[in-house]
Formats: sequence, C-alpha cells, structure tokens
Amino acid sequence: MRQLTAIVLACLPFAGCVERTVSITSDPPGARVWMNDREVGTTPCIVGINDYGTYDVRIVKEGYAADWNGRSVDMPMWDAPGPDLVGEILPVDLRSRSEWHVTLVPLSKDEAALIERARAAKVEASKPPFAK
Repeated sequence: MRQLTAIVLACLPFAGCVERTVSITSDPPGARVWMNDREVGTTPCIVGINDYGTYDVRIVKEGYAADWNGRSVDMPMWDAPGPDLVGEILPVDLRSRSEWHVTLVPLSKDEAALIERARAAKVEASKPPFAK
C-alpha cells in the first residue's frame, strides 16, 4: 500500500489534464449561443464544460427561427468513475470533444404563409391532448 501511495504522489507533479469541450457550429454561422441560460459565444465556437449530461441550448440569429433544444454530451469510457482517476494522475492530456451542428430555418417574409402557419398552429393547439 505504501508503494502505491508513493507512486501516486510521485506522479502528481506531472499529472495531465482532462479537457472537456463542445464545438458548436451553425448554418449560417454567426448565431448567438446560450447554454443553460448563459451566453457562451457566437458560432462557430468551442465551449468548455465541467459535466456530462443534457444542456438547455438556444441558438439565435436575426432573420432565422430560434433553435431551442436539449442537447447531450456523452461521457467517454476513460472518464467514467474509476478509470478517470488514472486519467487525472497520468502525465497525459486527455480531451473529450462533442460536436453540435444546427441548421437554422429562415423566417418567411411572406405574410400570407405566416398567417396560414399561425392558423394551423391554432387548430393544432385547440385539439385535446392525445387526440387521434
């Protein structure tokens, strides 16, 4: 046990680092990005994260419909509890990068089409839940 402790302590000054990021792109580029109600940049951008899981992501650009979805970041096997201890101690840099791409839909300037979509949405919203 003392030998293992000595090895771990000897490695600490040379310990590597684990970098967790999400690369976010959009078509068209230049959209503003929020993650969990915090503005994090403009596409294309790379955002550092601390935790894996689902994030509330909103991507907005003037003239386009906003994209507002939950997006997930999956944990790699080497960062799971247990193996992550080795990754944190070893003198190597580990990187976990997820990639999200969003294609934004242009807003129509055709007023007639906008009114028709609003009517269709109103009819859909007035249906009882779980109606066939």
